[in-house]
Amino acid sequence: MRRIVALFVIPLIAGLALAGCGSSTSSSSNAAVTATGSFGASPSITIPKQQPTSTLAVKTLIQGNGATIKKSDLFLSNFTIYMWSGTTNKLLDSTYSSAPQVLPASLLPGIQSAVTGQKLGSRVLAVIPPKQGYGTGGNTQLGVTGSDTLVFVMDLIQKYSSGTVSASGATVSSGGGSLPSVSAAQGTAPKVTIPKGVTPPTTLVTKTLIKGSGPVVTKGQAVVAQYTGVNWRTGQVFDSSWQRSLPYSFKIGATPSQVIPGWDQGLVGQTVGSRVLLIIPPADDPQAPMHPSHMIDRPHIAHNPRTGKYVCWIKIMDPGESQRWTVFTAGSLLGPYEVIRTGVRPLGMDAGDFDLVVDPSDSKGYFYFERVHSDLICADLTDDYTAVTGYYSIHFPRRHPPMVREAPAHFRRNGKHYLITSGTTWYYPNRSEAAVGDSYHGPYTVLGNPHPADASGTSFRSQISCVFRHPAKRDLFVALADRWLTELSERESDQAKLFCEYYGARAAGKSVPPLDLPEADTSIADYVWLPIRFDGDMPVIDWRDEWRIDEFD
Repeated sequence: MRRIVALFVIPLIAGLALAGCGSSTSSSSNAAVTATGSFGASPSITIPKQQPTSTLAVKTLIQGNGATIKKSDLFLSNFTIYMWSGTTNKLLDSTYSSAPQVLPASLLPGIQSAVTGQKLGSRVLAVIPPKQGYGTGGNTQLGVTGSDTLVFVMDLIQKYSSGTVSASGATVSSGGGSLPSVSAAQGTAPKVTIPKGVTPPTTLVTKTLIKGSGPVVTKGQAVVAQYTGVNWRTGQVFDSSWQRSLPYSFKIGATPSQVIPGWDQGLVGQTVGSRVLLIIPPADDPQAPMHPSHMIDRPHIAHNPRTGKYVCWIKIMDPGESQRWTVFTAGSLLGPYEVIRTGVRPLGMDAGDFDLVVDPSDSKGYFYFERVHSDLICADLTDDYTAVTGYYSIHFPRRHPPMVREAPAHFRRNGKHYLITSGTTWYYPNRSEAAVGDSYHGPYTVLGNPHPADASGTSFRSQISCVFRHPAKRDLFVALADRWLTELSERESDQAKLFCEYYGARAAGKSVPPLDLPEADTSIADYVWLPIRFDGDMPVIDWRDEWRIDEFD
């Protein structure tokens, strides 16, 4: 079983006194948008049934008297977001029923303009045209197109000068002995060392490392924390807010829970400013889909514009290696997520790697997946994206691995539908294949290898899992790939011949011993991000040791 060690810094969120009345910094027609309500309460927003203009409009609805936000700050905010398209509008997200979120002031150009110079305790209304929002590319995950205007109402609660905000109390322990040792300079991520040869505790352990001088954390409060999560078995960091330079906010003891039970139990009674070591054992129910004994693979989240929900599909492999899906939904991208379905076998099939796709024009959802060791399926999703309808199409039928296609990555360009897929060689990388079609269901024409300069035939020792269009660039598509086996050379990574001989012999009815595969420590897997260029319809991925977004128009 995997054991998890997590560390937290907990600055408590506090309400701020409000004073004064509102003001406006724009006289454009977008200023006709209004919002009413008190600070901290969900606002009532009125958007006129007319076309928005291209002018940024900012109103300070409630004037606070706290510290001033700078353009480089992070800020804690409750917010509501509407999308304004033509003469209609719809709610995209709201945090007032969950917990405020920490955002960078530089999140969008319009956000930066709206909050820079504002004082904490203020409520700000910002009507953000596309140019100062997500640009001409929009944001497909949110369902925002390149012509949509965004309406934000934000309550400015707290600010942080950077993502290195840290504990601020007296050191009382550094762990050690039978517990992990923890060390960190002020403003840096803690370093955790797991004791060798020690069996992890079977019950929750809470150890205060730095004692803060702030108020006591109680159930129901909103909390902001920096955290580092470490796997006891491997000693590797599996998640960290420090890596994102963005503290995490949540509500303690919320229903449904916004964090794992160990956080809800271990942080109550701690004081603000403290650093706390939590050792959290696995859940008691080994049949639970998220039990640590299961492998969780490639979660995908899609925003449903019809329901306003975020829908997450996760492939889960149990110790017997059966593959099933668990489906979650949430009202906010950051959760909390609620389990909707477990043990899902789409279309009654054994399914492998997958991709979720939402059409930006009609919001219809599609589910691409590998039918294990057979072919690739494109299935229509139900209107709520939590299941498949039963309608599907079959693509790229192949006799056996490694020719069978998996890890589908779908994207659209100039009205064409593209799929980049991988062969099936376990965690070893292999040659990718690109295909193009006129619709989600194809038919698809195979174009060939998108890595023509890679002589190793291993897609630069990686497996593409996602392709996305940069929202602020004219024609920049980026391929995100997993490098599962980081320690292998190009020669060692190319195992296509081994898999071809093994599965070829099985297909011929021969008795062959199982493949002798090494243990893969995917906790140290890495990522490869590369831009895609196009030679006509053919996507081409060249190796670059480094590259920058601003190289592209």
